[in-house]
This record gives sequence, C-alpha cells and structure tokens, in this order.
Amino acid sequence: MEGVDALLKRYSELLDDVINAISHSDLDEVSKYVLVLQDVITLIAQELEEHPEEQHKHADSVKVIHEKQQKIISLLELRAQDLLREVEETTNTYQARKTYEQNKGIR
Repeated sequence: MEGVDALLKRYSELLDDVINAISHSDLDEVSKYVLVLQDVITLIAQELEEHPEEQHKHADSVKVIHEKQQKIISLLELRAQDLLREVEETTNTYQARKTYEQNKGIR
C-alpha cells in the first residue's frame, strides 16, 4: 500500500484535475474525479489508522489540500451562479416570446 505522503500527493494532484475540469465546465469529469477522491481518502484513512504517528507529519500537505478544496468550492459557487443566470435569461426570453406570440394573435 502507498504511504501517506504519496497518497496526499496523489489527492492533491487529483484536486488540481478537479479544478481544471470545473474551470472548463466539464461536470462529467468532475463527478468521475469525486469517486476517485473518495477512494484515495479511504486509503489515507486506512494508512493513518495503521500508522497513527503519521498524522502530525503532514501539516503542510493538508494546508495545500485545504486551499485547493476552498478553490473548488469557490469555482462551484461561481458555476452555480452562472447556471442560475442562464436559467433566468432563458425564462425571460421564453416569457418575452410568449407575450409576443399572444400579442401577435390579438392583432
């Protein structure tokens, strides 16, 4: 089994891939990465259970991972806002077209 260092490095690299996928609006890729991230987290937890002395050795890696996770949250929030804006614009366009069609029928 890989050591905690290698697993944390792999996890951090996967987070970079998630950030890249979100930035390119590739949500299918994001969902695939989430499954892999869950597996890596499980492996990290198993390693730390077997080697509890390792827990305090990885503060720097954990800090970097936390920063990447915060960036992912921010990117997802921005993407959600963009999607809501698109839905609102589509709804407004639909309403305008519906009103136009109704007014056209009155003439």
